Amino acid sequence: MREAFDSGWHAFREDQPPPDECQFDGPEEIEAWLEGYLMAEDYEGR
Repeated sequence: MREAFDSGWHAFREDQPPPDECQFDGPEEIEAWLEGYLMAEDYEGR
């Protein structure tokens, strides 16, 4: 899950859209990616 979280964090910082759901290994990985993305958003104050 750490890789998915890191991927979400970096996606936000690089203004990348989320990947397709089929690229994840399940709902837990999707949730980790979103958590990383949202935490980066909060951290950047956007």
